Amino acid sequence: MLDIARKEFARYVYQLRPSLDPVLVDMEALAKEKRFPIVGPLVGQLIEVLTYLQQPRRVFEMGSGYGYSAYWFARAMPADGEVICTGSARSAERARQFFTRGRLAHKLRYEVGDALEVIDRIPGDFDAILIDIDKHQYPEAWRKASKRVRVGGLIITDNLLRFGFEKDHTPLNDDPDPGVQGLKEFARLAYADPNFSTTIVTVRDGVGLSVRIA
Repeated sequence: MLDIARKEFARYVYQLRPSLDPVLVDMEALAKEKRFPIVGPLVGQLIEVLTYLQQPRRVFEMGSGYGYSAYWFARAMPADGEVICTGSARSAERARQFFTRGRLAHKLRYEVGDALEVIDRIPGDFDAILIDIDKHQYPEAWRKASKRVRVGGLIITDNLLRFGFEKDHTPLNDDPDPGVQGLKEFARLAYADPNFSTTIVTVRDGVGLSVRIA
């Protein structure tokens, strides 16, 4: 029933959307054609709302693909804002093309490479960090991101409820899949960290929001 309710909710909200940015339309079409994973429009709109609220000037993405989630950030960031993306050279080129079409290229910085390595070579703190890499890497992503976001900053994490639940509404504790275990360990670390206030929003397959409070 939960999956059905989520699909109906997604369909309802999707129908409410006003005329879309043609760049986003093409990004979503490319994802469908190539079967490329993106956060999708519901999470994208959540990112945009949070960005308007927080007004971050420096965003780091752990995992960017061709810039779909970054584009949502960039639309709502201040004029002098910068979103730092990570991924492959091919994805970087596609991202630059999309951002140029959307007149947002001045907000894009794309670093080719593994996100967990790229973050170590870029100095300074960030106002917001998005985590959307391989799920078994999520615990390490938290350890790095939690040290690099400023007080008052936000960590947004996609797919935190991807692993599902048993009939008694408890997480699938016995699933040995590394990705499942990575998601669960990430959630444990985030909720246990006294420097953060964390919640999971049940949009799509779960979005973690962690605000650094100390």
